[in-house]
Amino acid sequence: MAEGIWNENVHRRSLMLCLGGFVVAGLKAGSLQAFSILAGGESKVTHGDLKNWKSMPDLKGFEAAFEFLDKKTLADVPVGKHAIEGEQIYALVQKLPSRAAETAQFESHRKYIDVHYVVSGQETSGFSPAADLKLAVPYDESKDVMLYNVPQQYTKIEVRPGQFVVYRPGQAHLPNCHLQGPHDLHKVVIKVHADYLAARIKQA
Repeated sequence: MAEGIWNENVHRRSLMLCLGGFVVAGLKAGSLQAFSILAGGESKVTHGDLKNWKSMPDLKGFEAAFEFLDKKTLADVPVGKHAIEGEQIYALVQKLPSRAAETAQFESHRKYIDVHYVVSGQETSGFSPAADLKLAVPYDESKDVMLYNVPQQYTKIEVRPGQFVVYRPGQAHLPNCHLQGPHDLHKVVIKVHADYLAARIKQA
């Protein structure tokens, strides 16, 4: 699958949910900077090779996250949680088997943006605007997650070693799924707080 930036048509009801406050939950109310991060965010996913991250305009403000991923010793970082900038940015290093999409559920977040990076193995990551999905489990604020049933049709993104996908609030995703059969996955998921990103963009 070609690298670069994914674009889907913006659904009116998705945009109305954005304007109605869905995507600003966990952000500073009324913050134009925070909203600008997510404007159109339900309809566009950033996907590409790590080697190209510095030239991708959608990654402005993500410097600390991608500098962590760009470390030559990344493959040796132990499994578990690693602080980058406290709870504002942290990494979750994972080793796990891929799964069948029909056994999983889509997820989305309100407070944090996800950067999924594959160190080894390969996966299919599903994507859909959250507003287009049927809610299965309501939002859990303590875990910053809500879950959805898997629809018959959704965008499928192939993610191979050295590639990443960024999922923002309002973007439901189905990571860790089989790609050309099962694989053992070595991944890093960087969690970036949306308030942190809004502040970084405002300062730039």
